[in-house]
Amino acid sequence: MTMIKSYKKQGNTYYRFKAYLGINSITGKKKNVSRSGFTSRRQAKIELDRLKYDFEHSSSWSNSNITFGEVYDMWIKSYATTVVESTLNRVTGIFRNHVLNDLGDKPIAKFDVRFCQHYIDDLATKLKVVRKPGVYINAVFKHAMRLGFIEKNPMALVIYPRTHPKQSDNFWNKEQLQQFLQILDSDYTDQPMLRTYFKLSAFTAARKGEILCLQWHDVNLKEKSIRINKTITRGIDNSQKVGKAKTANSNRIIYLNDATVDLLKDWKKQQRKRLLQLGFNITIDPSQLLFSNQQNRFLSLMTPNHWLNDIIQQYGLKRITPHGLRHTVATLLSQTGISVKAIQLQLGDSDASLILNTYTHLDESIKKETTEKFSDFLQS
Repeated sequence: MTMIKSYKKQGNTYYRFKAYLGINSITGKKKNVSRSGFTSRRQAKIELDRLKYDFEHSSSWSNSNITFGEVYDMWIKSYATTVVESTLNRVTGIFRNHVLNDLGDKPIAKFDVRFCQHYIDDLATKLKVVRKPGVYINAVFKHAMRLGFIEKNPMALVIYPRTHPKQSDNFWNKEQLQQFLQILDSDYTDQPMLRTYFKLSAFTAARKGEILCLQWHDVNLKEKSIRINKTITRGIDNSQKVGKAKTANSNRIIYLNDATVDLLKDWKKQQRKRLLQLGFNITIDPSQLLFSNQQNRFLSLMTPNHWLNDIIQQYGLKRITPHGLRHTVATLLSQTGISVKAIQLQLGDSDASLILNTYTHLDESIKKETTEKFSDFLQS
């Protein structure tokens, strides 16, 4: 039973109460309320009875008081059934890190276009890309409309600030890649796993998660090929898991040159010795990972990053990420005259335009050569 209690403040007597109203039929959550500052017990009792009546009889009470965070909780449960776990992990991270702290407690019916526009403008000063978070915030408001909490979507009229993305510098030119490969061959023969990983990455342009997920039954040394059909992803708890390939085109066969085949043959022998020392016999196990840790489990997705950072720092190379090797290979392939379609098949991307817009870069020497060729053409 709710008790209305008196309390003293600056010599005056006031009344307050805390009450449990029940379970919200929409959110499934318990609803507790508290009020204070009443000058009489009767005044407090009237307010308490009003709150109870509104809760029990008025759906408008739920619509006007339900928060953005509560609608998000309902939306994310539905959204989770439509995407893979790694995507869900990324989206929940966006809300956890950038959205819910600012918007979570605000009643969903209190948002208007002006507030949303100001919020997106402000978010654009903090993030490189604001449109993607905006799309997900918009989805929450659409869900609120479907559930009848709001009549209009205030995000629908928001204008996204124009961005001026810089050309990515996350790639090496031909000479820089050659220097890196020479370093691997001269100074890292005593670290065969590291050397094999990076040379395989440099010659196939496969994604980091795809390479770390490879098993020996994915490798056909006789046909000189590897099969890509899965990748390592992050689960909703941020743990590493095996997931489906990123796109339909990501399921592919990549052919290898003789040097890479010989490298894999040599690594297979050295890996067997290494794992035997660790207590694992992989002689007849085709499901053995190509690259594994001391527990013979997946390497961390960050391990190649640490390896590469150490090499870059030690030898003063231009700083790139492991994904930058993928950019590098795509760029150099395009410079050899290989068609965009062929590069798309090698990289396993879903859209050929992605190759042109994302992975191919022109270094300064190529730009100068282009100018000189055009000048010669005009003068001929």
